Amino acid sequence: MFANYSKIASRNLLKSKAYSLVNILGLAIGIGSVLIISLYSAKELSYDSHFKDSERIYRIALERIYPNRERLFASSSAVLANIVREQYPEVESATRLHRMFFVNEIPVSVEEQSFREPRFYFADKDFFEVFSHEFIYGDPETALDAPEKVVITESIASKYFGQQNPIDKLIRIDTVALTVAGVIRDLPATTHIHFDLLGNYKQVDYLVQAEESNNWLNPWLYTYVKLDEGVDLKKFEEKIKNVADLYGKASLSQGLGEDYKEAGHAFNYFLQPIEDIHLHSNLDVEVEANGNYNNIMVLLAIAVIILVISSINFINLTTARSADRAREVGIRKVMGSLRGNLISQFLIESCMISLSAGAIALLLVYLVLPSFNNLIGTDLNINVLFQPVFLLVYILFILIVGIIAGLYPSISISGMQPSIVLKGSFKTSSQGVWLRNTLTIVQFFMAIVMITGAITVNRQMHYMQNKDLGFNKENLLVVKDAFYLEDNYQAFKNKVESLPDIISLGGAFAMPGDFIGSAVLNSPDAPGITDFRANTITIDPDFIPTMEFEIVEGRGYTSDIRDSLSVIVNEAAVASMNLIDPIGARIVNTSTPEGVPNPPRKISG
Repeated sequence: MFANYSKIASRNLLKSKAYSLVNILGLAIGIGSVLIISLYSAKELSYDSHFKDSERIYRIALERIYPNRERLFASSSAVLANIVREQYPEVESATRLHRMFFVNEIPVSVEEQSFREPRFYFADKDFFEVFSHEFIYGDPETALDAPEKVVITESIASKYFGQQNPIDKLIRIDTVALTVAGVIRDLPATTHIHFDLLGNYKQVDYLVQAEESNNWLNPWLYTYVKLDEGVDLKKFEEKIKNVADLYGKASLSQGLGEDYKEAGHAFNYFLQPIEDIHLHSNLDVEVEANGNYNNIMVLLAIAVIILVISSINFINLTTARSADRAREVGIRKVMGSLRGNLISQFLIESCMISLSAGAIALLLVYLVLPSFNNLIGTDLNINVLFQPVFLLVYILFILIVGIIAGLYPSISISGMQPSIVLKGSFKTSSQGVWLRNTLTIVQFFMAIVMITGAITVNRQMHYMQNKDLGFNKENLLVVKDAFYLEDNYQAFKNKVESLPDIISLGGAFAMPGDFIGSAVLNSPDAPGITDFRANTITIDPDFIPTMEFEIVEGRGYTSDIRDSLSVIVNEAAVASMNLIDPIGARIVNTSTPEGVPNPPRKISG
């Protein structure tokens, strides 16, 4: 019987080629869109779940409360990992991770070759106790147990050493020689920590100094813990909340004063599950840019809308042909066909359309996915779609779509009265017309919502791409790490400025958009305004003219005036200090370490 139904369904589909083509292609495009959205969403939702015991791994983040504001830091004190490891029995292991906040690329040399590595991170010896990575060479227990050791990925190993075993090979950072002690598999895309080289944190002097001096003020690295099974998270989080006050009171008092808590300062630590960091964390100083959970939910809602629109289109096209199928139904009923047989016949036809659309959808995804990956900068893998488990789920999904989409048309058409149909007086029922009209309205409403959303996003993207950034970025080139020139910088600058195509040249500690650091400031000339944090940057006199920043009041820096105690601020800083007449007002950096000269600076522009 099934074979007979399938043969009849095939004949009907081939007989109405235009109808079949429109129905199948419409459903295929809808299913293909849903597949791509589902692949992307599944990837975003799976971040960091590949680590062993990932459900027990947490990052300890910091809620830093100042007298008149608060900030949430993904980073924490260099001392924290040792304290939680030694003082809290709930912690199975703890580790630290550091990226060079002020250096975008680290110069690495291997024999006569030089490289610049943007993903050179540092960790302590316990890193691989918390994060499970597959080692190709080396021992995870000893790979980072000395300052001169480094772990690299297989791609870096191939890049530096070809097919050789890289263990005990040397790489250099400036004059420091590091020994390759481990090679791991390349990190998957679905992690919030991407590094190519991992050195021992003791190579970073200020981290060692912070640890030795028990410094709790500066959140310079990331602390991760793996908790024992069955730990009560709320109780543990409550225990570590005030860990800085318990073990770092002397450090905080020295930096902020004995009455730092009464003055409104607080250091509250809290836990973040690593599986939640990518989509649910948007703190200051993240390891790298994270995704957004709400965006994923919007995408999944769009996928549902696309599927609903495609199904409605299928239902409307099928019911619109009811008059063409009326005589067939009438004759079948006269010949003894039961209504259930007719419903089965039409459902099989619906499922055949759905399965054909599903097959074409896979082909469309295969063809479109490379362009989609290039468009949004991801690496979705088509092979996932051809895993046996996925194919089984996919076929069931397609069949369910076919049954749901074909259920009403099959019931409606199979319910026709043969006596009326065969007399030629069949008319579509008012109920059928009402349903089709309602579905069409819903379909158009959803389409209008999606088109409006697409136009809005397009306009927003256009605004972002064309917004005035406050400087002229056209024909602007950056020479990175010119500070390595040291005493030769001025000679280099003079030589470059003598080139005929150079209009101007200026130097700065960092570029707009880079991580440039911050300082806690206040102004004695702004009564009632307490400390505020501002991003700070050091520049030479030619930087502002080169960038074409607009000086709205006062002056920029000039070579003929000694400006070592001057500062230029932007309008946001003036508003934060509530200054009426900012030129000449004094600014004090209250975050300067004790013992370092800290004269007030005057606003010159």
